[in-house]
Amino acid sequence: NKVQLLEQILSEYDIDFLCITEHWMSEDELNEYLLINDRLLVSNFCRTTIGHGGTAIYSRYSSQQVKVNQAINSLSVELDCDLCCVEVVDLDLVLVKVYRS
Repeated sequence: NKVQLLEQILSEYDIDFLCITEHWMSEDELNEYLLINDRLLVSNFCRTTIGHGGTAIYSRYSSQQVKVNQAINSLSVELDCDLCCVEVVDLDLVLVKVYRS
C-alpha cells in the first residue's frame, strides 16, 4: 500500500512537507487521507472531468501556520497544469506543487 510506504518514510525522516503529483483521486477520495503520519493535507487539486493527475501538499505545520494561496491554486487547468500552493508565513516560504500534463 502506497500510504503505508509514505507513513514509513515520514516516520523515518524529518520531513516538514510532502508534495504529491498524480494522486489520481477525487476530492471525496482524497478526503479519506486528510492526515498521513501527522502531516495534514493543506492544499490540493483534483481533476473533476477527466481522471488521474492531481496534486497535494501535506504539512506538519498546523492549518493556522499554513495559508492556502487561492490565487495560484485557481490557475489550475485540467489536462494542462495542476497546481496547489501554500504559504508558511513564519518561515517566509511559498511552496508550489506543479504537475504539467
